[in-house]
Amino acid sequence: RAVQASGGFPTDSITEDFMLTLQLQEHGYRTVYLNEALTEGLAPEGLKEYVTQRARWCLGLMQIARGRLGPFSRNKLRLRDRWSVVDSVFFWLTTFTFRIAS
Repeated sequence: RAVQASGGFPTDSITEDFMLTLQLQEHGYRTVYLNEALTEGLAPEGLKEYVTQRARWCLGLMQIARGRLGPFSRNKLRLRDRWSVVDSVFFWLTTFTFRIAS
């Protein structure tokens, strides 16, 4: 119900899980981190797959940061939610570049 009430499942980013969290928070819903495995998934099998996964996460975060839920956009996100996006952008801008260079 919360996903429907907040506008449906987002498709503006390839990291839709993070974008959905921001979308829910923008609409006043409270999200929490649950430190419990609820599903099983595949981990990258090698270095190439690992880099591909990280590149996807980086691209998805940049799509969010530049979109309507970005930290400098006019939206209803709280300051701490905006800071979370800024922090993630700084992480990717400072670490991913060095990982590619090494």
